[in-house]
Amino acid sequence: MNREKVIFKSLGYNLVGIIEYPKIMPAPGMILCHGFSNTKEDCPLLKETTKMLIDNGFITFRFDYFGSGESPGTMKEKTISILEQNTKDAIDFFLPNEKVTKVGMWGRSLGGTLVALCGSDPRIPVTIIASVVFFMKKVFNKRTINELVKKEEEMEQRGGRLAGTGHYKGEYGLNDLWYSECEEYEDKLTKSLEQMSRVLILGTSPDEKVPSENSIAIYNIVKNSKEIHIFGNTNHAYEGAENEALSLIRRWVKIHLRR
Repeated sequence: MNREKVIFKSLGYNLVGIIEYPKIMPAPGMILCHGFSNTKEDCPLLKETTKMLIDNGFITFRFDYFGSGESPGTMKEKTISILEQNTKDAIDFFLPNEKVTKVGMWGRSLGGTLVALCGSDPRIPVTIIASVVFFMKKVFNKRTINELVKKEEEMEQRGGRLAGTGHYKGEYGLNDLWYSECEEYEDKLTKSLEQMSRVLILGTSPDEKVPSENSIAIYNIVKNSKEIHIFGNTNHAYEGAENEALSLIRRWVKIHLRR
């Protein structure tokens, strides 16, 4: 397996990513987008999906969003519009790679939301979104986030973290601009999803952070070539359901993202 550390520009910032190559190339590629509090290294399902894709002949590209991992910024400096532009710039960076024949996208939690925002790009023929946030104003309202912050602080005092929470930078929480942008992004998501096809949607129930109603709403909006699976008896990190999720992802990309 060949592994290449890369840096690409987005809004003037140097974002850090990793491209990994299979044995045989050229090959189709997948961009993998991590969740809000995660990084390219600790996002649930991301590294497992990366390995599975490479083993099955796909090129993978995962990166740290602004405010995460090796990229600049802190958690509280993130805005939806910044992360949306990061995603668009990642697509523009990866697509010209001469070893890549075509490009699909995978995203978990907020990463899935960002994939949904950009998945209507005609250059992206297939998308996979897991535990995606659709009801932005409901999931990201101040009361809910403050409760999560309190639970997170209590968990950290006991040496743990809430399921799906990664190694975030700086203080846990959101800024005022994030909340105000939620007002417009549900409409943007709807318009993008209406144009998408070949969408695999995964969800978990119960899910303390992103209830499965978000995944169901997205399934109902996408018009063509779609599939949904809601996993029970697990959590936002897909603990115990990893192998089944990977099997569904592998089948979807083999059908819809061939060489």
